[in-house]
Amino acid sequence: MNAAVVDGVIEALRDRGELARDVLTPAWIAAAAADADSERRRMAASSMAVRGEETAELARLLEDPDRRVVAEACRAAGRVGSRASLDRIVRKLDDPALRSVVIESLTAYGARISGALGDCLADESLPMGVRRQIPRVLKLIRDQRSVDVLLKALSRPELSIRAAVLRALSHLRETAPRLDYGETFVTEQILHEARHYFELYSALDPFRNHKNTPTATGLLTRALEERLQQTIERLFHLLGLRYPGRYARGLRGSAAATAGAVFGRA
Repeated sequence: MNAAVVDGVIEALRDRGELARDVLTPAWIAAAAADADSERRRMAASSMAVRGEETAELARLLEDPDRRVVAEACRAAGRVGSRASLDRIVRKLDDPALRSVVIESLTAYGARISGALGDCLADESLPMGVRRQIPRVLKLIRDQRSVDVLLKALSRPELSIRAAVLRALSHLRETAPRLDYGETFVTEQILHEARHYFELYSALDPFRNHKNTPTATGLLTRALEERLQQTIERLFHLLGLRYPGRYARGLRGSAAATAGAVFGRA
């Protein structure tokens, strides 16, 4: 078997649905999916995408030991919109080697899975590495349902989740400005983050002289300063949602000026 030739045939059939279903039959796909040669298994997954129909072999190919096969199976699932495969694909967001393909594949499903992704984002039984990547998918699905899911997730207690959600919302605000970004709700989040900033600032104040000391107090001081910086970054993103463009950029000054501006105008 010449893999390049078979790949060429499969690619040539990509936009010829009826002919693709005649040539790339379920029987051929099943045989290729069970082959010991990983190239044949990869072609089986690719063939499903070209046919626009999944077969029973897709679930097995998504768990294949060869990452190239898994990547192609993810693309196929996204292309055909396989809801049965959604959970398996989402869990692969934790694999850095597959992450870009998984994000591309999930994005291909479109806005109809925004709600399901929101459920995954809130599911504390899922690994944090998976949940942190979900906003990267939602930001590419430019639909009000994605915005609504992300806005809801702003109240999550996990700081890393909130940071990822804010980055995704900022991206959507730039690429899809006509969507509704919930100004009232965002204002509440701005006030929440501003209060959190002042609480951290007050907690840090007695320890500032210990920042550079190799002690537990010095470690605590550096940790509090890092939290302060993260809070400021979240505030910038929130202000960009509430006051897009010039206002948020104009606040890139000191921490005190930023918090003061928040309380003064939000």
